Amino acid sequence: MKPNPIDLLPLSDHPINLDPSVGNLSYFYDNVSKYLIEDIIKVSSNGIPIDLAKVAELETTVTNVLDDVTTRLASNSVIQDFQAFMYPKKFKAFKDELELRKRPIDYYIKDYKATVVHRTYAVDAYLKSIGSEHYKRPNSWTIKAIKGLNILLEDTVLSDFILGKSIPTWEKEGMYNLAAEKHRVYNKSIDSKIKEKGTQENLLPPFNPASSTQKKELFDWLGVEALSTSKTSGEASFPRSDLEIMLKTESREEVKEVLQAFIDHSFSAIIKNNFIAGFKQNTIDGILYGNLKLFGAKSFRLTSSSWRRNYELTKHAFHRKCIR
Repeated sequence: MKPNPIDLLPLSDHPINLDPSVGNLSYFYDNVSKYLIEDIIKVSSNGIPIDLAKVAELETTVTNVLDDVTTRLASNSVIQDFQAFMYPKKFKAFKDELELRKRPIDYYIKDYKATVVHRTYAVDAYLKSIGSEHYKRPNSWTIKAIKGLNILLEDTVLSDFILGKSIPTWEKEGMYNLAAEKHRVYNKSIDSKIKEKGTQENLLPPFNPASSTQKKELFDWLGVEALSTSKTSGEASFPRSDLEIMLKTESREEVKEVLQAFIDHSFSAIIKNNFIAGFKQNTIDGILYGNLKLFGAKSFRLTSSSWRRNYELTKHAFHRKCIR
């Protein structure tokens, strides 16, 4: 026979101290859990009526809160000072990465070939050596053009160029000059990128209150010790419950504003990302379907580890809709 819940009260101790693994292992199952199984199955099978219009209103509300958190953090002097503190570190990492992409001049040195570009650099190198640099014609010393120039200069070296003879000294000099120009242009583009993209605005986007790494860096900078550590990584952790405790003990007004913003973000982000997304995805004909887990939380609240559309329920709901 199903027991009267009143008969379970009063408890012999605070619920937090009543460990079902001590003494009677089946206590909670025998007296509480097994009588809820039928109802949980019914709820999971039949779903829960839900008004998606109200869900949309809720989404608007939490989105406004999240936007407001972003605005508050951006205007907070603590966050601004922290971002300024972090910028040199970010810039150095950004610059070092790009500097590694720079190429040595040897990267561009190639063997001479009788192309217009290669010949141009070789001829220009020779003209510079004889004090006739003003005749230089970047990238355009064709054989015809050299012939025209040689009518004026009557130079034996230019005659050799015209005849296609190999002139190792000026070919080598020209290829080095060509490599130096390519080397200069390419590495200059890296320097320009460092200058243009290495700004604080570009390297440090708005502070992300959802980032555990950023929060850890911020609190390290502030000299605030974490109350908890991550069970998986062992790193400092700042769950909402700890932030609420920190808020009560913090005396610096600007820091309190940051803590309150983090708390507001935590509440709203969970609602938007977990609940609202699930409501939209798993509602069929105004009914929310899900797989409930009895006593899934430590507090014995219901949880659901995999809210999703059940195929048979979806098919059934679609069939009902079509035959109306």
